[in-house]
Amino acid sequence: MAAAGFVKQTQVLSLMLVLCWLLVHKRQHFLAVAGPALVVGLTGAAVMQWLFGDETWRHIITYTVGTYSLGNLSFQLTSHLLPWLPLAVGAWYHTFRNDLARRQLATWYLAGVSLLLLTSARTGSGFQYFLEWQLVVLLLLAPALQQLTMSVRPIRRSHVVGIATLMLMLNAGTASFLVYNWQSARNTELAFEKLCALAPKAPALTPTENPGAARACGARPALHPFIIANLTARGLWDELAFVEDVTAGRYPALLLPFNPGGVVDRVQHERWSPAVLRAMRETYHPLQTDRGWWLLVPVRGTPANSVAR
Repeated sequence: MAAAGFVKQTQVLSLMLVLCWLLVHKRQHFLAVAGPALVVGLTGAAVMQWLFGDETWRHIITYTVGTYSLGNLSFQLTSHLLPWLPLAVGAWYHTFRNDLARRQLATWYLAGVSLLLLTSARTGSGFQYFLEWQLVVLLLLAPALQQLTMSVRPIRRSHVVGIATLMLMLNAGTASFLVYNWQSARNTELAFEKLCALAPKAPALTPTENPGAARACGARPALHPFIIANLTARGLWDELAFVEDVTAGRYPALLLPFNPGGVVDRVQHERWSPAVLRAMRETYHPLQTDRGWWLLVPVRGTPANSVAR
């Protein structure tokens, strides 16, 4: 668990939950777990400090704090918690049904990862913030379903119908979500087949929202827009040089899933700062559009010198 914290910072919570549970219910085993965890943590921290210096902690701690939005929290909970609510209620009921169950580590774990869902208020969060919670819900719900199916008591027909209906609804919802994601990915693939032929190639830099897709096109992404916008909003980075390059039309093209000259929704305002959006709108116009993606080039009269750093 201590090693997992170096892969994903939030995994430190799992270790803290275990240590708290040990202090309350298994105090005699606390040092046996806390000691090795402390050694692993200090060793890993020392290695990172030796390899990367103080920049390690600026990227792991300072840069990852982020900004938070109640609107984003509401959107994320509606998208990723609400469809799982029936299963979550079953898991909570099974783990909190009696005093013995409430003493189990699994119950503490479910409570901890449930509280962690509040971090999805962080701007830029997504489904990955809910994966651990969803896995825990399934793991804790499985014993309850097994007990129900193996019960010597006769199962009411209404229970069978209810469970079957719930499973069908969940399967239908999951299938619809997968089909939607597949269609979106397919549309992006088809759009890039057309736009990549017109996009500039490396070493020219191309501002885009999808650095991976840009690399697949042979383009060189200029930066990660959300990270830069977030750091700018928190006063941790000066975007002036980037804004000046966009305003001067020094990038030969922009590859975006929206038109800066049109309606810009909430998500785009989180990924690009107001100054960058304004510079895009004033300096670039669409050259080609396909399936929700735009390739924009500098308007007539502005230089199109590529920016390569």
